[in-house]
Amino acid sequence: MKWFSVLGTVMVLAICSAFTASASASASAVFCDTAASPCPSGHAYAPGTPLTSKVSLVYGMKITSPLLPLMTCGNGKADGTITSSGVQFTAFSLSCSSSFDICNVEGRNLPWTSVLSAGTAGNGTLTISSARLNFACSQSPPCEVEATGIPLGVTGTSTRVALLKIAATFAPVPNKCSASDSKKLEGAFEITAPKPLYVETQ
Repeated sequence: MKWFSVLGTVMVLAICSAFTASASASASAVFCDTAASPCPSGHAYAPGTPLTSKVSLVYGMKITSPLLPLMTCGNGKADGTITSSGVQFTAFSLSCSSSFDICNVEGRNLPWTSVLSAGTAGNGTLTISSARLNFACSQSPPCEVEATGIPLGVTGTSTRVALLKIAATFAPVPNKCSASDSKKLEGAFEITAPKPLYVETQ
């Protein structure tokens, strides 16, 4: 089983295109199928629209730790549904390995709710209220981690490669993971649906 840790509450996930840059968020927003602000009538993705993803073949996923060797994650997903205020994540998983261990990470306390706000040029921010992960590895003891008020940096996507980028530092849940076992998750999920996807004002 694999160990992750969620240090503090800093977890950054960026939905982006391979061809766009990130930007800061500000106002309320919707996910739109066109790059126009406000989102034109009939072009916002309706609540209940599935959001699915897979680990990006280009960016991949990696886990670094001061205690264990580098881990790479070839398979995984961060899935959910679009809501009237953001995204409700209903599934999160990764399959990872290193020279020392083989680990699976699964989302706990699902669904994770989030609120979307808009920035400029199709960019914005999702803020997840609370999230917990469980790590199960072949060599390491079980570990659970959690975070609250997690900001997700969102950049506008294109009609081609839409990404959900992650840069997350994890700290353990008391009594459920080694207090000294910090982990950092970095990489990206490719958004498989819906697309194109932009963050625009209503």
